[in-house]
Amino acid sequence: MASPRVSVLITTHNGAALIGETIASILGQSFTDFEIVVVDDCSTDATPAILAGYHDPRLHLHRTPRNLGVVG
Repeated sequence: MASPRVSVLITTHNGAALIGETIASILGQSFTDFEIVVVDDCSTDATPAILAGYHDPRLHLHRTPRNLGVVG
């Protein structure tokens, strides 16, 4: 399988209010040769549940085991 032409990186921490809209916007683009890499910095809100609801092979989820902050 060839690598996608574009990688979209999303970092989030307690971003439940906007993460669904953000991902939907990217998935709704006419250009489709991309991957979405979401790094969830140990959210304590509904962010993990929202992310778990997506089943698109272009979406790659990574959750940190503890909050690393902006620099982490």
